[in-house]
Amino acid sequence: MKKLNPKCITANRDLAYTTTGHLTPCCWVNNNYEKYLKDIHSPEMHIDNFNSIEDILLSKPWRVFFDMLMNNPSDAPEVCYKYCGNNKSWKKIEGVRHRISNND
Repeated sequence: MKKLNPKCITANRDLAYTTTGHLTPCCWVNNNYEKYLKDIHSPEMHIDNFNSIEDILLSKPWRVFFDMLMNNPSDAPEVCYKYCGNNKSWKKIEGVRHRISNND
């Protein structure tokens, strides 16, 4: 079974702002419309429809997304496993950080 260490919850990661006017949990899910993320990218979630970032983070799509990550991570979008799977780590090579698999 794949393991997930969602950095949007477990690490000090910043939110991302997309060119379409949406906040996302991280830059890796920018313009990703997989399960759960499609609701975060919906027209209703455009930042112009909210008074604050807090209002966005307390919205139903965001609460459902974070609840899924914490309580049912097997439902997480594949992009979450790609960048936040427990078999991933970062290595600095010639001054550039590269994602590597610990299982290689």
